[in-house]
Amino acid sequence: MRIYQAKGTIFHTLQTIMVPIGYLSGHQTHWEVARDEQLKPFIQNVLHKEIVPSVHPFGDQGWTVRTIFRYEDLDARHTLVEVPESPSFKDWENNLHAGFTNLVIPCILDYYYGHRQSRLPLRLVFSLAALTWFYKDYALLATDKASSQTIRWIRQLWSAQPHTTNHYQQLAANALGYEAYWKQELNAIPGLTAAVAYHLTYMHKMGFSPALQQVARV
Repeated sequence: MRIYQAKGTIFHTLQTIMVPIGYLSGHQTHWEVARDEQLKPFIQNVLHKEIVPSVHPFGDQGWTVRTIFRYEDLDARHTLVEVPESPSFKDWENNLHAGFTNLVIPCILDYYYGHRQSRLPLRLVFSLAALTWFYKDYALLATDKASSQTIRWIRQLWSAQPHTTNHYQQLAANALGYEAYWKQELNAIPGLTAAVAYHLTYMHKMGFSPALQQVARV
């Protein structure tokens, strides 16, 4: 991958994963996320330790710093989410979907199979759990008339599972096994289902912010 393409991929991967993480942290825009001192360790480490090494083998700390500067330059118009009834909702949902399937998942696969000797990237995997948790909350905001196929699926996924610790393993398996969304069977990635289930369980027991802080500085 050419350097300018790699830098674009790195930036958009960060922007994608910060949608659910920023929203669940109580923010409305990327501008707010970039200035949250509690999120800065997560952003720094997911870039330097996971995204940059996965996207380009010659990326260094300078790439991380420049990506953070670019992210901080996003203004308040760059909202994290769109209301399901808004005219731009479909484009927003498609972009979020494409970001995870075309950027985040390839980063996870490349990290696991290419550079890190069969280890999963902790924070990128956490972002998958955050996306699942985010959709649970966000689906409740959509009316039946405005609900997309994804929102209807998320509603079914969560309504079918009691919100207890013992069921998060199955919930994670069902979420990662939705090939219509991911375009592949993610349960086939060794250890991914258990890792997502662990993060969902921790979010259920302790709340989102403590779960985030647990992985931010490792």
